[in-house]
Amino acid sequence: MSHYFLTSSIFQLITVKFRAEFIAWFYFCKLKSWIPFKSYYSDGLEKLENRWIKCIELKEDYVEK
Repeated sequence: MSHYFLTSSIFQLITVKFRAEFIAWFYFCKLKSWIPFKSYYSDGLEKLENRWIKCIELKEDYVEK
């Protein structure tokens, strides 16, 4: 009888672990499709560099009037 409960407990642990891994995988796939491409970030960094240079050239008077 104790062997039955031991097997049942192990089965429940495996089921819970599999379910948690499946949920994590599912949300990872959803998140991966939501995250923009890497080029989006590299373009932003390049624009930031140009804006920073423009700000220095204008001696910190970067607000266009």
